[in-house]
Amino acid sequence: MVHVPYKGAAPAVVDLLGGQIQLMFAPIATALPHIKSGKLRALGVTTLRRSSVMPDVPTIAESGLPGYDQTVWNGLAGPANMPPAVVAKLHAAVVKAVGSQELRANFASVGSDALSDTPAEFTAFVAEEITKWAKLVRDVGLKPE
Repeated sequence: MVHVPYKGAAPAVVDLLGGQIQLMFAPIATALPHIKSGKLRALGVTTLRRSSVMPDVPTIAESGLPGYDQTVWNGLAGPANMPPAVVAKLHAAVVKAVGSQELRANFASVGSDALSDTPAEFTAFVAEEITKWAKLVRDVGLKPE
């Protein structure tokens, strides 16, 4: 397999649909309309759990690569010296938004979950992600191009 870097998932999906590339790892939200229309076929999901919007598509782990887990996530970050009162106010707004049934339904419709970890939990999660991916980069000997 040859890695082809793209400036985003949308142009990669265009090339996948056009036959210029044979496969890609795509966010569910980007690929789902094309999967539903039958123009693309989902081979697997990269998370540890099957997707609620594609429950018949196996995980990569189920397909023979145990422990495989690569999740697309988003978070809210600010400057390191952000006042705690501002952090608390932003967090409260996020918790309120994530509690909205409308937002949860919107996220679920594209196979996403809306979470509202505490700032400390999110900081720990980001640190774990950095550690996990830095180890992979070292283990396989990746070098910047």
